Amino acid sequence: MIGQKELIMRLNDLINIGKFPSFCILVGPRGSGKKLMADNIVSWLKSSDMYPNHIVKYTLPDLRVDTVRQMIEDAYTIKEFTVMIIEDADTMSLNAKNALLKITEEPPENVIFIMTLRDLSNTLPTIKSRANYFQMDIYTIDEILEYAKLSNEDSRILSVCETPGEVDLMKKCGIKELSEYVNLVIDNIAEVQPANAFKSSSKLALKTDEGIDLGLFWKVFIDQCAYRMIYGGDKKKYAQGVLCTADFVKCLNSNNVNKSQLYDSWVFDIRKVWG
Repeated sequence: MIGQKELIMRLNDLINIGKFPSFCILVGPRGSGKKLMADNIVSWLKSSDMYPNHIVKYTLPDLRVDTVRQMIEDAYTIKEFTVMIIEDADTMSLNAKNALLKITEEPPENVIFIMTLRDLSNTLPTIKSRANYFQMDIYTIDEILEYAKLSNEDSRILSVCETPGEVDLMKKCGIKELSEYVNLVIDNIAEVQPANAFKSSSKLALKTDEGIDLGLFWKVFIDQCAYRMIYGGDKKKYAQGVLCTADFVKCLNSNNVNKSQLYDSWVFDIRKVWG
């Protein structure tokens, strides 16, 4: 995988001395490689002399409280060495999170739990305090460009991507198409009638995975505003746009965020600061 050299070394050191934690959390933004890292951990455990060669990998199929409780019940009865992976745990219900407390307090034998999170604030403080958590390293621009392998002409827009996963989303959207769409929104969102301003969300993936990713849209929006500030645009206007939009980008990491409502709030706020 791209990058993560220090984290990979740290994880392997723990595995090689037989001290890998029974419950750990991989923390990082969307697309940072948490799921791939969890798979790699399973492979490293299998190849280590400190752990059994035969290890069962089990990925929780969903985050419903009944599924979580069944997983915990199974963890105390299985005999094979097992790695249980809980992906995208940011969206877990409070009841499901409470159910996990038992395994952090009384870890079952022969089981390692790996949970992935975008933000540590989206889990219970008690789980955080009892677990070992590993932060995915921030990717450098060179690592992102190495992953993307795009021409220099595309590198400025590509630089808004913070993770390999976002590069994949950018390729899916189309760099040129996304840039053109964002500039169209910048030029018109404060000028058209309110109803038409809100309709600009029709190309965004707010309720399904189809369409332009909202997080990328906002990051390119900020990038284009900054570009206009530098190269002769209305500095005050575009500075307002950057500051306003940056706050909404942060909100995307919040637990169970409603992207449609968040986008509508952004349209209202951006029209207010640009009105």
